[in-house]
Amino acid sequence: MLLILSSLCLIAALVTNYRMYIQYSNSSGKTQGLFGLNELLQFGYRKLFAILPTVGLILSLNNIRHKDHRFLSISTALISIMAIVFSIYNVWRLFI
Repeated sequence: MLLILSSLCLIAALVTNYRMYIQYSNSSGKTQGLFGLNELLQFGYRKLFAILPTVGLILSLNNIRHKDHRFLSISTALISIMAIVFSIYNVWRLFI
């Protein structure tokens, strides 16, 4: 269940970053200069995508410590870390 939730949050964060990249590349010079405000107002919700993967990371690290379903817990932890990174940081700037 945690793996599915973390995967969905990762996909949502990637789609949001891609939408931000498309909007930035289609905007003019002045709009690109003020894109930080546009990003905050239109895409401020993307930081909320990190809540469920953070819970999933904590629970999967707890499962790793107790050696319950080790492979599944490690993969859930890795996907949770990727989802947190993609939802908090501006990864869309790497697309430019």
